[in-house]
Order: sequence, then C-alpha cells, then structure tokens
Amino acid sequence: MVSSKTYHLGVSSTWDVIFKMLHNAQNKIRVVGYWVYEFPEFFKELQKIQDENEHPINIEFYFDDAKKWKNKILEDWPVGCRPKIFGINKKLDKDKKIKTLHAKMVIIDDKECLITSANLTKNAMQDNIEAGIWTIDKKIIQDSINVLKHFVTDGTLKQV
Repeated sequence: MVSSKTYHLGVSSTWDVIFKMLHNAQNKIRVVGYWVYEFPEFFKELQKIQDENEHPINIEFYFDDAKKWKNKILEDWPVGCRPKIFGINKKLDKDKKIKTLHAKMVIIDDKECLITSANLTKNAMQDNIEAGIWTIDKKIIQDSINVLKHFVTDGTLKQV
C-alpha cells in the first residue's frame, strides 16, 4: 500500500487500509506509532467503532511521548472502555539507549497487521509518499505482538 495524492493501479491507500482494518476489529486494536497529529478522523472512527460494537473493544496505543498524547486522546473519548496508552519509560532508560519509538503498526484482533512508514498524521496519509504492508501472516503478527509484550514486561514501555 502507499500514501500519496496520486492513484496507483492495484495499490491500496494506507488511509483506506487502516480504516478497513479498524472496522474489522471485534476485540482488540493495537496502534503503534511515533505520534498522532492533526488526524481527528482516526479518533472519530475509533469512537464510532466503539459506539457501534456490541461489546467494548480493547484499544492500546504505543507512542513515543505517550504522556504528551494521553490528554489529547482522552479529552473527547466517549464514556466507556478507555484505551491503554504506553510510552517509553524514561526513568528506566537512564543511559538514553532508546532514543525514540518510531515503529508504525496497527494490529487488529491478533489476526491482521499493518506495518508502515506512515505516522498517523494527515500529512502522512495525504501528502507524503509512504509505503507499508498489510499481512495476515500469523508468524509476523505474533512476532510483532511479542516485541510489544517484551518491551512492556521488561519495563522499556510502560502504561501512562
């Protein structure tokens, strides 16, 4: 898939793939990224999915500066199942071994995964040329989940 203002025969847009994936969610959405900026449609879609679903969907965000984005994410979040938000544990990383969380992934119900260069921003979705892959490959998905779990377990990432 690709992000840009141009059409590419046989290639889906990152924006379209993300929104389709979100609507496939039945139980869990994991979003990994550097940040979310000027992309209110993303949060509106998440809220719509929560409202329309029969039971709450667990949502987890993994961001570089999670404290910075926590208030923005939660300020208009609907009543109900609030997302868990994780970020780099700066206290644990005293030697500054980890500069940033720069990965970008969306994992839905542990069944499908998008790995992309695109941040969750309007620029990335509309103006930049970004590329990514969508997969249902169980090994790739499980490996991606295991990396996140490892970083949470070892304290590199912590819930804010």
